[in-house]
Amino acid sequence: MEKKASKRKELIQMFRFIYPKAVRKSPGLFFTSNLLGLTAGILIGLQTTVMAAFFNAVSGALSSEYGSVYFWGAVLGGVLLMNEIVNGVMNYAYECMERKSVSVFKGMLHEKAAKIAPIDYERTEFLDRVEKASKGATDATKLISEVVMLFTTYIPYLIYMGVYLFVTNPVLTLSLLIVFIPVMFNQYIKGKLYAHAEDRAAGERRKRDYYRSCVFDMEYVKETRLLHKNPFFLGKFGDALRMLLHIERDVEKRVDFWEAVMAVITLAGYGGVLALLVYSLLRGEIAVGSFAAIFSSVGMMYGILCEIVEGRIGSISRNFGAVKNFTDFLQTPEWNVQKKAGFENLDTGSAAIELKEVSFQYPDAARDAIRGINLTISSGETIAIVGENGAGKSTLMKIMMGLYQPSAGSVLIGGEDTMNTNSCERISAVFQRYQRYQMNVTDNVVISDFTKQEERTADESLEQAGMPVQNAAVFPKGADTMLSRQFGGKELSGGQWQRVAIARGIYRDRGILFLDEPTAAIDPLEESELYHQFEKMCSGKTAVIVTHRMGCARIADRIVVMREGTIEEIGTHEELYDRGRYYRQYWDAQAIEYGLKL
Repeated sequence: MEKKASKRKELIQMFRFIYPKAVRKSPGLFFTSNLLGLTAGILIGLQTTVMAAFFNAVSGALSSEYGSVYFWGAVLGGVLLMNEIVNGVMNYAYECMERKSVSVFKGMLHEKAAKIAPIDYERTEFLDRVEKASKGATDATKLISEVVMLFTTYIPYLIYMGVYLFVTNPVLTLSLLIVFIPVMFNQYIKGKLYAHAEDRAAGERRKRDYYRSCVFDMEYVKETRLLHKNPFFLGKFGDALRMLLHIERDVEKRVDFWEAVMAVITLAGYGGVLALLVYSLLRGEIAVGSFAAIFSSVGMMYGILCEIVEGRIGSISRNFGAVKNFTDFLQTPEWNVQKKAGFENLDTGSAAIELKEVSFQYPDAARDAIRGINLTISSGETIAIVGENGAGKSTLMKIMMGLYQPSAGSVLIGGEDTMNTNSCERISAVFQRYQRYQMNVTDNVVISDFTKQEERTADESLEQAGMPVQNAAVFPKGADTMLSRQFGGKELSGGQWQRVAIARGIYRDRGILFLDEPTAAIDPLEESELYHQFEKMCSGKTAVIVTHRMGCARIADRIVVMREGTIEEIGTHEELYDRGRYYRQYWDAQAIEYGLKL
């Protein structure tokens, strides 16, 4: 009992949370839909009353004139016509209302996703929540429609019919309960089964969508075709699809069984209503006209009650879990939402970075990715972080940026703890896994800082990155060149894309700069030129460079060598090379291949 009360309370809270947000988008449309729904409910009930008057008039016409028959016949025809018109307009209004609501809820979902802590995207259970919340954003519109229609159309109809049956003969009100109870119980069982199935299906649905993207998405298609991976991914896709179908078949079997049981009980209840009507007529408790009207309306009443319970309440029950996932997701604590704005003047103040006993562990990981890190980077200093794969370099950089919060210890930027202050506005970055936005070249650059669009163009940043927009061979339409074949534009090479990403980092002019493997896709012969550009980029800024290329590390004031999540060495290139430990091994290993000189 407490569980049911809790679910009702949650449903009310969900509705109160999402309904005002949808109404705000188009209040006139929602008011019209509600008014039409209320009118439709009254008209459906009014049919029975007018029908009873019409049948009574026909019955009495044997001993009187036919005027009342014509009158009530015309009224009945008018009610039926009006009901059809109102229903048609109401359905159209509800369709428009649902489309508006979908756009609102999808927008809310996207806005919220942008505010979630990046570390949450490392959690499997969180990714499942995102999948379920995405489905819930669509189902929320259905929930609103079902609840609104239930209260504006069906409940007024039930109230009307309840009053009419009670006035005709109080015993006839039992007919509502005879039909309602078994149908309601059936829907309760179905709701439980569907909710359990949704929990099982969310993860499999995400797998199915991922494996499908591995076959069809442009990001994967070249490697997938070249290495003949299609059969492998199609097999994985088939496995996930079969698991989803198995879950669906399993729940449908259970649902079909309970529907068969309840159908027998409901049919018996339907027969009971008819028996009750005949009994009341034979005892003279209802007139012949009322009998005929109620008898002809029993089928409609039975259908509407089934529609209420199985259709409307059933839809609410089925969508409850998904919509709850959506509303819970919208109330997930936001990343940096409670932090002080901080660093309002981006061009002033200390840009020093200090790490004190910093450790970090990824969700579900058995050990820390980094541990016991102590490091101070002075304002205006350039630091390079080098080390083997898996040493913790990129993790350390993300923690210094404030993207990840340390599991232990603290990170201070300009004396402010990143745990309490939003530091992202103070930072610019170029990532190894840069994004290839399918937009024109200008938008690809200025997306890093829209606030500066009126002050400067992207041309200067592209020039500094070695990708001048005047190069017609690369940018046939200059700054307006679309960087996507899918939209009729041009596709760049990996190295060219990385230069665009570098231009993006240059355009976002901030006092702190992070470069994560900035030459990963650049031809080694071009690196020396880029090193000079990086030196210019880092000049006057606090800069952190994560790199495997020792030549790039040499432009730094100090070099940090990491191994297995800890800092092993810190010093200048000369100091670290003379010590003859890890850094010297890395340098010598690349010296011959890349022609590095001491």
